Amino acid sequence: MLVTADPLLWEALLRRPLAERRGAAPRELIDFIGRYNQATGRPAVARAAAPIADLDTDLDAALAGLPAAVLRHVEPCLLGVFLMEGTGASAVSSVVAGPEGELIGAFIALDAAVFADITANAWFERRENMPFEAADGLRLEARIADAAHDDRVAALQFVLLHEFGHVLAAVKALAPMWWRASAGRAPSYPLLDLCWQAAPDGRFAPRAGHDFALRGQLVYYGVPRLSLLDAEAAYAALRRTGFPTLYAATSVHEDIADSFAGYVHVRLMGRPLEHRLHRAGAPVTAPAASYWQGSHGDARAALFEALLDAPPY
Repeated sequence: MLVTADPLLWEALLRRPLAERRGAAPRELIDFIGRYNQATGRPAVARAAAPIADLDTDLDAALAGLPAAVLRHVEPCLLGVFLMEGTGASAVSSVVAGPEGELIGAFIALDAAVFADITANAWFERRENMPFEAADGLRLEARIADAAHDDRVAALQFVLLHEFGHVLAAVKALAPMWWRASAGRAPSYPLLDLCWQAAPDGRFAPRAGHDFALRGQLVYYGVPRLSLLDAEAAYAALRRTGFPTLYAATSVHEDIADSFAGYVHVRLMGRPLEHRLHRAGAPVTAPAASYWQGSHGDARAALFEALLDAPPY
């Protein structure tokens, strides 16, 4: 949580049209990300973004091209989508509070350097390969766009949807608020109850049937603990659970965020989300049937549909 010394600056952002809540990250935000990187041991150095040709134009197009139902729900609480470098990830999001702890809204900080020259499939494939060290003759292909949409706009859209999932989880209490210490047994969270259960101390672990041996070894934006030799087993195990992606299986918060991104991307926007392992240039596995066409996907979709059908406030 960013506790601001200038709440009026952030509150003023909420009075702007949603399309105008973007630009260079404020100094206070860059400093906040810098402190977070230091506290968590991330080597990234938070700094202002260097100019990148047409990135602002692509970001405008990405926001404008998202479903109206999604934008309607983030409009009351999203302070802005800001460009900077050294976030330690493709993007980060968190909430902003005033000096007395009152919640003002949430921000998204996009790492401009990540999107300097990348397409949707290249970005997604890089993310999906993060947990795995390279292995001779093996390649993990990952795809979120067809040829007509394989561009930076589509990459930005998927990342924004993931971060919107974090934003909505925070402001609509879809999951425990990460900036607060647990106050005992956690309440029921319908989106989490699909795959997670809470211990008496409020910590979450996968329910029976939703855990798998390699889940604890999945590391994104860090040093890989697995090899591509493990990828086939990891994806086979994933398909036996209720998680839509390996990334979603890493924590309750990433579960909601990546589930929301996948739901909007596949169900509302009609775009692909596929993985296939290749050995010596030949596919080892065929793309699995879409998670969002199965029973687990239907259960999550019903909850997201109810969320987007409800009033945004």
